Amino acid sequence: MANQGHIEVPDDIQVKGSSQEEIAEAMSRLYRLFIKIGYVTEEEMKWPPHSTSDLDIEFCRSQGLDENAINLLQKIPWPTSNVNLELESNLVNFSDNDDLESSRHPDFPYNDPDEYNPVVDGWLVPIAYHFSGEAVVVSIDTRTGILLRDCAYGLKETNGEPGDAYNTVEYLDDLHQEILSLERIPANGLVINAVTYASTLGYDNDACYDKTKEALFKYGWPNEFRTEDWRVYMSWDLWDKWSREAQQQRRTERLRRQTEEGLAQMDLYNSSGASEREL
Repeated sequence: MANQGHIEVPDDIQVKGSSQEEIAEAMSRLYRLFIKIGYVTEEEMKWPPHSTSDLDIEFCRSQGLDENAINLLQKIPWPTSNVNLELESNLVNFSDNDDLESSRHPDFPYNDPDEYNPVVDGWLVPIAYHFSGEAVVVSIDTRTGILLRDCAYGLKETNGEPGDAYNTVEYLDDLHQEILSLERIPANGLVINAVTYASTLGYDNDACYDKTKEALFKYGWPNEFRTEDWRVYMSWDLWDKWSREAQQQRRTERLRRQTEEGLAQMDLYNSSGASEREL
């Protein structure tokens, strides 16, 4: 039986909570944008009201979710595809019981669920959990309607570090705006930006971010965007190609600089030798 985790949310956090209806509307806006930019498809989404095949209520209860948390799940949408909310932080597919169970241990698989990563409190709904190295955990406190980000529930929280608190709607709407402006770009299951590198995934972030952004504009983003054409175009193979080209360009540039430095050293040596001969 897994240990029960507990997260202390400080009383002095000055963050206004959001209602469940406001949270559901903000999540819907964000996921509609995900569909528009070709990150997920309409068929991959689960929208409320949820059927019993969409959400297993009894299984939710067996995983420790309280009634307020279950009420939130009945109101919000989610994608069933394997995609990030933030870089390397997987969105939870609440229709998949295995994924739902993993979300109750948000640091899984980095910490053993039973010994080091206890089940989180029933009032907490993680909507994104660790996938790999750069991940943060994003969850909604259903008692207050606030969003907690970057909480390492099993380890940090037992040491009294609650993570960062946000107004849930503002967090989701800010993410929506950053994607609309292409400050963040959701593609190939990841949400990338100009500065964050997913070291475990082996792509060249600078090249892939810049070229993906350029290509999105060519495909009409945002007002005349050709979503279906984009979904055919964008792929990991393309990111691999861009990454190899960028690496080759850097190697060529290094060789050019080394050659120039070598020639400069030779010129200096020859000039020095000529001066000595004149003396």
